[in-house]
Amino acid sequence: MRASPFNSPFPDIQTARLGASSVQTAVEDLVSPRKPARRPSVLTEADKLRIVLESLEDRALVSKVARRNRVDPRELSRWRRDFRMGKLGGVDTHPQTVPISELAGATQRIRELERELGRMALENAMLLEAVEFAGLAAPRKGLEVAVKKRKK
Repeated sequence: MRASPFNSPFPDIQTARLGASSVQTAVEDLVSPRKPARRPSVLTEADKLRIVLESLEDRALVSKVARRNRVDPRELSRWRRDFRMGKLGGVDTHPQTVPISELAGATQRIRELERELGRMALENAMLLEAVEFAGLAAPRKGLEVAVKKRKK
């Protein structure tokens, strides 16, 4: 008695006659593991960086991380190489431009701070010289230590 597709105990399996090539394809589909659905082809730089950092964690296998994130392991290896070379997640490829007026103001502020730092360094050196001249031990924890010793 010939089984029909309607009364088959396995309704999801086709019982119709199949050609040799379609049987081979059906067997390959059953035997070979299915590839996970592929992610969108455009991943953001942040996504790539997150996946690379995940793959760089201790004892992480590139193939498992790639499979988990649905990317090709060779692609992940390329991202890792780019990360090590500083091309991924490193320097911003599109830096923001700053108007010249802001740059001039920032440059002026830097000069003022450098002058103030020079004055403070000179003042610090003069105070240390005064402490040594007064015969007090050079302060190790700051000026307040020298002042406390002098009051005794």
